[in-house]
Amino acid sequence: MDQLKNRRILIVDDTEDIHEVFKCAFETKSKVINEKYNKCISNLFDQQPDESDDCKFPTHLPEFDLDSAFQGKEAIEKVKKSIEENMPYALVFLDVRMPPGIDGIETLQKMWEIDKNIEAIICTAYSDYNLTNLSKKLGYTHQLLLLKKPFEVEEIQQITLAQVMKWNWKMAYCKKNG
Repeated sequence: MDQLKNRRILIVDDTEDIHEVFKCAFETKSKVINEKYNKCISNLFDQQPDESDDCKFPTHLPEFDLDSAFQGKEAIEKVKKSIEENMPYALVFLDVRMPPGIDGIETLQKMWEIDKNIEAIICTAYSDYNLTNLSKKLGYTHQLLLLKKPFEVEEIQQITLAQVMKWNWKMAYCKKNG
């Protein structure tokens, strides 16, 4: 997939199991990974995944470079460093509530001050956050999506592929057209 030169993704969430869900979503299908995923989903969302689906993890996804941050300030520092090293993230997944630090919305605002090109997906389990009130704080932009928890592995995979591909096309266009 030549369209995916940059496959760097930053996961920002204060819950370690969420980071594991993302890791599992992009690893090659195996019984160990399926068991690990099922345990994380059970712990996080108090529900049992449908184990009858034998193809939970596709084998033809591109390999993504995942990085983790557990608080907003840590994530902002990682974005700064990525720009300094000329290795920007294409996509960031952010939780909204990450006590005791700054929330995901403020974190994203600061990230966009550093890197205006990063694509963002806000992940939240709370119904008080919707696209309208997020857009009031962050502006209406094609670079922001909202994903409600609990989410399915297939959702993460599809959205990631689309957003990372979009980032790469956008950068190629900007390079070509100045």
